[in-house]
Amino acid sequence: KTEGYMELNQFISLDLIKRLRLGIENILSQGLPPVFCFVYDDYWECVHKLKGVFKLLLDNKFKMLPDFWAWYINPENSEVGWAPHRDKGPCSISQNGKPKSLTAWIPITEANPLNGCMYVVPISKDANYLNNQKQGFHPDLQSIRALPVLPGDALIWNQAMYHWGGRSSKYSKIPRISVAFEFQRSDVTAFNNPLLDISKILPLRVKLGLIGQQILQYKHMYGYSEDLVNIAKKCVANI
Repeated sequence: KTEGYMELNQFISLDLIKRLRLGIENILSQGLPPVFCFVYDDYWECVHKLKGVFKLLLDNKFKMLPDFWAWYINPENSEVGWAPHRDKGPCSISQNGKPKSLTAWIPITEANPLNGCMYVVPISKDANYLNNQKQGFHPDLQSIRALPVLPGDALIWNQAMYHWGGRSSKYSKIPRISVAFEFQRSDVTAFNNPLLDISKILPLRVKLGLIGQQILQYKHMYGYSEDLVNIAKKCVANI
């Protein structure tokens, strides 16, 4: 309620992290966007490891939103993470200041300023927190906070916090590889559908449909080919 985020150190085992990196590298080798890594069960294992945390932060019957992503930020091309934004905005905060929804972001490689770690404006330092001003908002530069983290750590933030991924540098020796998931309270209106019961194992058909949904949701940010968009539409139709 004060900073808008929390950091969990060494939350995911390095053995699982190794498999997560291999999965994304396999997907990239096939010429597909990293988000297709979610066909593998290992990524959903991360979700299950987060259950106890989100029961405390949200409620015992919280749901997973159909909003997730994977990044491979290549420093050789000075690639950049997502631009400054608020995930869901002020509507995700209750009148008592507690979050209705949260984002979990997990680094698969070390994330630091050279390869594009996360940056945030702590909510206590954000003059525009909860008014959702997007245009012309220039945060106090000295209040911006870099969040370098190690593989297996986890960052969790409320969905009204202003944040972004930095631009990588050619001097970085490693890419920034990461995944993110979103969750919400079960007793509020769904921010997106279908809400997911993570106590159940998702069949491949459903996982592909959800991946297709992500492609369609974020296609404006990546300029995906018409063929890929059509494949995504077919996948969504089979959820």
